[in-house]
Amino acid sequence: MYMDTKTLLVTALIGIAAGVIASVFGADQADTILPGLILTGITPDFKMALGTTLLAIMPPTNAGAVYKFYKNGNVKITLAVILMIAATIASYFGAGLAEALTNKQQKIGLGIYLIGTAMFQFYSAYQDKGDKTK
Repeated sequence: MYMDTKTLLVTALIGIAAGVIASVFGADQADTILPGLILTGITPDFKMALGTTLLAIMPPTNAGAVYKFYKNGNVKITLAVILMIAATIASYFGAGLAEALTNKQQKIGLGIYLIGTAMFQFYSAYQDKGDKTK
């Protein structure tokens, strides 16, 4: 499949943004990649953007950030392995649900999820009144 230079460049910029945002904020790279693919029109619909994003965020994309955090003592390996196994199993069943939903239903669901996540982050940030760490 041929892609023009502009599409390749925009795709690379979305990937760079996803990597930086994930490393800085601990956000899932999908939260950047998925909307980026849709907003730029690189993928024709939500399902194509979702499948492409899932392939893109497979484990190697976070290796650099994980190594840096591990080196500084900020990784709990046992918890990470449990999360990986649980998420891997659940993703199989989630994909079945995703295929049953329409693109519109998926977009609405993602919007609700992201708003809820944002509200939680603002709430938790203002609960840390005594937080003296950098």
